[in-house]
Amino acid sequence: MRSHHLRAASDSAGLDDSAYSGFFTSGASPLDFNTTAVTTGLIQPGYGNAFIDHNSDRAWVTTPLGSPAGYFSKTWGSTVPNATSFYNLGSSTATPTNLPTYTRSSGLSATTFYDVTIGYLQDFTPVLIFHNGGDSSFYFYTLEQNPSFIGHLNLLDTNGNTLQPKGVCYDGSHILFLSNRTPLTTVYGIDMPASTTAINGANTTVTTKNTLTTSPSLEDSLIWTGDGVIHPISGGYQHVRFTGSGLTGSSTNYKTFSGGYPSYWGMAVSYKWRQMVLVRKVGFFTFVNNPLYTE
Repeated sequence: MRSHHLRAASDSAGLDDSAYSGFFTSGASPLDFNTTAVTTGLIQPGYGNAFIDHNSDRAWVTTPLGSPAGYFSKTWGSTVPNATSFYNLGSSTATPTNLPTYTRSSGLSATTFYDVTIGYLQDFTPVLIFHNGGDSSFYFYTLEQNPSFIGHLNLLDTNGNTLQPKGVCYDGSHILFLSNRTPLTTVYGIDMPASTTAINGANTTVTTKNTLTTSPSLEDSLIWTGDGVIHPISGGYQHVRFTGSGLTGSSTNYKTFSGGYPSYWGMAVSYKWRQMVLVRKVGFFTFVNNPLYTE
């Protein structure tokens, strides 16, 4: 494990990042997973990308092929897990409690999302952030027992062209994401909205944060490690370290985890237990041999 500490969220006095188990406010060291899985096993159901929220005893999930997103309730407990079964959320046929359907002024209405993260607005309000893989927007919900739809933001580059997000994470101050826009090696970012009233369907100009060395695959997965991101590449996943600050900088490849897309459909991280699990599919809907990585 690296000895230096990550940057806490800017002006974090008053921030309650309990959804991240204090990862930002405690000055925790960056996640640094070993590239060899400690164990493998079946995770049910095959829920795709997920945010493990120990504070609320929930897993906020997207599901394969953009099925309706939502949450599973689970008491995570206080014992450090050593098996992938810890991340089971039910039987193979279990389905999440769905989020309220959003409706945009354009008439678009759905809850089919491909990736999810939790972030904190500039006034410290916690929010769920989703993208659906099919348009150029982020969708925001309240982070509470009964989430409600807040609104969406449209993503535009500096030339006014739309950007379709592919994977999303929160770095303590910004929303970071990949896109299917060439070059695929670009990591984009936007500042967190000031408050819920700023999430109003407006166009938001994004900034290029970093350029990756290896092109990501077009799988909708992205995880913030504290010093960079883990993203999917052809045949594996790559841990990339960032240099610089804010929305500027460069990156260096650090570690590679083998066996990525199309073998794996999603990623989930426990910031409390500092573990990562990959949800693997074989065939179209059969999920087996999910690896668990620790430090």
